Amino acid sequence: MQHPSRLRAPGATRGLALAALAAATACGASPRATSAPAVAVTTGSGARGTLRTLWVGRGARPADGVERVSRHPRGLEQTWTFDRAPPGRGALRVWVGVDGVRYVGVDDRGLRFADAAGGALRYGHATWVDAQGARTAVPASWNGSAIELGTEQVLAASAWPAVLDPVVGPEFPLDPTPDAVPGSTRVTETVARVVRMGAGGLAVWADTRSGQRVMARTVDATGAPQGSAVVIDQQAGRTLSDVVAASDGTNALAAWVSVEGAQRVVRVRRVGAAGALDATSTEVGRVASSSARLAIAGDPMGGWLLVWGELATGVAAVRIARDGRVLDAAPIAIFAGRLVEGAVSVAASAGATS
Repeated sequence: MQHPSRLRAPGATRGLALAALAAATACGASPRATSAPAVAVTTGSGARGTLRTLWVGRGARPADGVERVSRHPRGLEQTWTFDRAPPGRGALRVWVGVDGVRYVGVDDRGLRFADAAGGALRYGHATWVDAQGARTAVPASWNGSAIELGTEQVLAASAWPAVLDPVVGPEFPLDPTPDAVPGSTRVTETVARVVRMGAGGLAVWADTRSGQRVMARTVDATGAPQGSAVVIDQQAGRTLSDVVAASDGTNALAAWVSVEGAQRVVRVRRVGAAGALDATSTEVGRVASSSARLAIAGDPMGGWLLVWGELATGVAAVRIARDGRVLDAAPIAIFAGRLVEGAVSVAASAGATS
């Protein structure tokens, strides 16, 4: 899903819009709202809420940008793209109104909202990504009536176009039974994939209970878990931004982006039909920003094709053989240039990667 909206036409809004515009006026912005449509969001309990961009501007001047909403493994990705430096002085600020859920707090992953049934929704902290891939964290805050994102110092040093990029999604508090997938303990905000492997399947997920881990567990043809969950990757200081997996019919390959210090590393690790792992994960490439999205396909004759797209650099790919060897000394550049959004899809024909 994707809808673009040009954020320049002034208009009237109601409810939270009026409160947010009052806050904007207090901060020096003129009392105008954007004409962006409402975006439907779903909490972990299935309740519906809406988000609507109320103001995008710098100082007293509205900014000319394009809002896009697209699917993301953790929910929705809401972005604002600016072709050039916004006019005006001071910080570039974005206000987003919220309806149907109430604000409950903030932590290092973003703002949390809840519905009457106890379901939760998270509006993640944003990242400012310029045309060179330079990334700057932009914390989200709650100003009493709307979500607020603001950035100033980075504007002068940015290469244009640039994107402001938060992620919005439900928070799932799972309290499964001891024999359920993924395990018997509470997991929140997991990015999960299930792939067919042999007569059963493999569940792969990002576990954020304690640090950041990539986990896997095999299931039989009925979906019943087999054996114990295994840790595919866990290293001190790493965080994860995307997890994908695919089967070649016999084995599965998990791939993820691991944030290691100042680097964003694309890693893979093979998982056998019984859950056996290759000795270590393998680095297959690096990406420059949080806009990177992965896609993977399994070759029925053995092997995998892993592709990633990134706003600033384009699309790249690597081939992995059935035994886990990386067949390309460097990622293959499929498309070099700027993308409107980083999401990619891939399919492998028989024999393409073996």
